[in-house]
Amino acid sequence: MTVNTSEIRKAAILIDCLDRETASMLLREIRLKTAREIHQLSNNLAGVTREEKERVLAEFLERVQTRSEQVPLHPNEKSDADSTSNQYPITTERNPE
Repeated sequence: MTVNTSEIRKAAILIDCLDRETASMLLREIRLKTAREIHQLSNNLAGVTREEKERVLAEFLERVQTRSEQVPLHPNEKSDADSTSNQYPITTERNPE
């Protein structure tokens, strides 16, 4: 899957808005080539207005919200989007007990 320049720019703006640790964690979760492009662009962003940052953040939050509504919180819960799915959601927990 190729990522277009517009999406790379949005990702770079998002990364630029995050603290260093969170940005690094996020970049580690995507393909290396794409992460490098995003990181390079985030270091060289010019002409980004406050409004553009707000639009990018709002779009990101909307996507996260939509996705969280579609993915069950626990393996035994059914998603609204796919009530027949038995896939496990992606979690940030490490070694849940």
